[in-house]
Amino acid sequence: MIVAMAPATAYRTVAAVGEPVVEPVSASEEVVTRKDGSGAAFATRLLVGVNVPRSKEMSIRPEPDLPDAARAVGALLAPVVACLRGDDEGVRLLLDDTCESGASSDAVRAAPAIVRVYLRLAPPPDRADEIVREFPDAAIERFGDPELVAVGVECLHVARVPEPVENIARAVFVDDAMTHGDRHALHSAIASCWWCALNSACLRDVDPIAEAAAICRYVARQVA
Repeated sequence: MIVAMAPATAYRTVAAVGEPVVEPVSASEEVVTRKDGSGAAFATRLLVGVNVPRSKEMSIRPEPDLPDAARAVGALLAPVVACLRGDDEGVRLLLDDTCESGASSDAVRAAPAIVRVYLRLAPPPDRADEIVREFPDAAIERFGDPELVAVGVECLHVARVPEPVENIARAVFVDDAMTHGDRHALHSAIASCWWCALNSACLRDVDPIAEAAAICRYVARQVA
């Protein structure tokens, strides 16, 4: 059992086999657990915020028994949720943890699949096109980094390729993105997912933070 408490904003990533969950939690909540197929207990807890000490209990680093797809999707959507909440410090800490764990390339690889789901959920006939078209200006305003925005635009384009070539396009995207460095590539993936999550949900009158858990479960199954 992992126990961590702090008087700060909190996030958690809980992942069963094929069913990761990312959602905000109360800072007073002590433990999050699940049972896998063998009955073993598992908990991963993330606490981020001002004056919260870094510790093993607060790491995004997942347990080794989790499927790679679940780990990757959870590692990407956790900072996306923090970004949706306007928690820049939380995003920074989660970026640090994912890069330190060596999981950034897997998280970046999950980004086009997540974006694809959000764009497909956008109302017809052309709201998905609108989301893609407005991303560069919005991302420059939010992040102020043209290079980050350029990688994010590529992610959006890969998310819209025909399914028969999706795996190839995604592999090429990851290779190119990682040439910018682990942290920069991951931050770009977060930016593209943040924009699509925010706008797709708002166009459907849905809370993007509340929806993130369902998106996380669905995408993990699709890319597993």
